[in-house]
Amino acid sequence: MVLAMSRTSSALRTSLALLALHPLLACDDGPAGVDAADAPDVDAVAVDAAVDARLLDALGPHPEAGPPAVESLVFAPAGFARPALALAYVDGTGRVRAYRRQPGGWTAQDVTAASGLPPDVAQIAPFKIVGSGLELAVRRRTGELGWVRDSAGGWEFENDTERAAAPLAGAAFAGSDFRNGTLVFAADGGLQRISGITVNHPTLFTVAGAPTPTGAIAGPFDSWLIYPGTDGVPVVLQQDTATAIAGAPPMVGKGVVGWGVEGQQSIVYRTTGDRLVVGPTAGPMVDLPIAAPTPASDLNWGERRSLPLALAVSYRTATGAPVVLERTNTSDWTAVDLAATAGAPAAIGSPVAHYDQNNDLMVGYFGADGHVHLVTRAGATWTHADLGPSSL
Repeated sequence: MVLAMSRTSSALRTSLALLALHPLLACDDGPAGVDAADAPDVDAVAVDAAVDARLLDALGPHPEAGPPAVESLVFAPAGFARPALALAYVDGTGRVRAYRRQPGGWTAQDVTAASGLPPDVAQIAPFKIVGSGLELAVRRRTGELGWVRDSAGGWEFENDTERAAAPLAGAAFAGSDFRNGTLVFAADGGLQRISGITVNHPTLFTVAGAPTPTGAIAGPFDSWLIYPGTDGVPVVLQQDTATAIAGAPPMVGKGVVGWGVEGQQSIVYRTTGDRLVVGPTAGPMVDLPIAAPTPASDLNWGERRSLPLALAVSYRTATGAPVVLERTNTSDWTAVDLAATAGAPAAIGSPVAHYDQNNDLMVGYFGADGHVHLVTRAGATWTHADLGPSSL
């Protein structure tokens, strides 16, 4: 029996799972002498997961190895209900986990166990679907793309690769708010997008003229994206228009592109020699105008869109110190070493930054101690909190 479905609540999944297994459980088709009353109990949760995995595995295996767990951490605000904030990540086994901010503090959740999402996720990205709970875009090790979210009716997820008849995605992947929710990804020697996701009509498009990504795509929750193209030349994607920044030095690792306004230094990236360069979306790129600790990780970002506008860029140094750069006005930069300022312990991977609904600046990261850490600036004061084990 073949089932096809897109959005499925936990309760409905269980019903469909039992229906799918009906031929195996019905005594009329079973071995002689076996009565239905003698059949083993069905573990609804296990059946749920098995059916979900079968449905989502329709496109077969993908040659990628394991999930990039240490580089998977993201802030996931729930749309406009921004107090509902989470630090989500992929652990070393391909399970999605999160620390979620509740009125009483931060609590841990195994998203994979709660939602029935198969435990083979390679990457996640923030993705606003309806803005009511924890919502994430996911890329599985199979190369399939989709999303998972919690809602009043229970957990849901959708396989958008299957629904849009899209090719399998490579590791360059990001979410965007363009065209009613878009997943942008590298495939078939170019850049593809699945749009119309938040209006329940996922449709595949090719981004015409876009160079093939040679590294990570960055810029979630926005119509602006940035990635390294041929020879590391930075490419800015605004909606469906891809523009290589002429004369810019090659990008190393993940870059940053903020929303900002015309003329602001909204692009930041590393180039050779771990040099930091900044510039507006059309260039030119210049050296960061202040002294800052040398980066030894990818860059991540957060952006404040209420006045005064601000852009935060987070990274880790070679000694593990988490660092945040902040741009206010058009090009006024400051740099803060959070190990020295807030006593934050050593980081592994790339820290992530976020401005919350109170305009507090937050930096989250995996610690070398195996925990998830959060450093928050409320007013002018930085404080550190250990959220708990990361289960990496």
